[in-house]
Amino acid sequence: MKRATFSTLAGALALTVASAAVHAESPFATRAAWTSYRSAADGLEIPALSLRPAGGGGDVPLVLFVHGRWGLAPEVVAQLERLAERGVEVFAPDYYFARAVPALPWFNDPDLGLDVQSAIPHLRKQTQRRIALVAQDHGGFYAIQAAARFPEAVGALVGIYPLTNDPQQPKPRHLYAYAADVDKVKVPTLFLIGGEDREMRRIAAKRVVERLQSLKQDATYVEYPGATRCFDWKVDPGRIADAMARADSLNQVVRFLKQTNGGSRLLVLEPSGWRTI
Repeated sequence: MKRATFSTLAGALALTVASAAVHAESPFATRAAWTSYRSAADGLEIPALSLRPAGGGGDVPLVLFVHGRWGLAPEVVAQLERLAERGVEVFAPDYYFARAVPALPWFNDPDLGLDVQSAIPHLRKQTQRRIALVAQDHGGFYAIQAAARFPEAVGALVGIYPLTNDPQQPKPRHLYAYAADVDKVKVPTLFLIGGEDREMRRIAAKRVVERLQSLKQDATYVEYPGATRCFDWKVDPGRIADAMARADSLNQVVRFLKQTNGGSRLLVLEPSGWRTI
């Protein structure tokens, strides 16, 4: 299985320190605005946060971010701003808010998948750029559905500790099976997950990557030793492994988007500072 991990603890720690030191100096300011679109499920209006790099020029990768069970919490939005500051345009529907779904829901509204998918034709009316799906946690299932159903519009799939099966399915199904739409995914795929995440989630993510590779698709699994669930947005000063994973995962995503969706001026943060790729 194509797999990547941190090369050295020292390099990762240096990257973490650099991220904290020079983050504010990113040359791309971010323009934020709220917009909305209609769900194909029932016409419900879905609010969405749009983040654009002010200095990125016209050739900018477009990301449809599919949030997880925490919704668009302020800390999640802060991580999206850090992605936009690297030269990426982000469109983030707040589909939980639209349907009055609380954070950490114990149920799955079947319309949520259509709420996410409806963002794709909305975006395609504005641009012909192929869309990169970046999904977190339970958003992974909805992103897999969207990638399978809009192959002409989607250029890449990124899953951050992604759920790979229907949340309605019982737990054993999440370990021993994955969403049927996985076999219809025809785009490069990158999964990022913490080594201390739940074993069930890690096993399921690996199996999806292995399945895509068996179908001759470009799929990569990255596991961060010592990192836990929510490493990408939940800041805990005592969790250095999470901080290292958070810093590296942004670079991983930006490099992946460069390869799959292009972009004339994207930024990664290295121990020496910002670098254009």
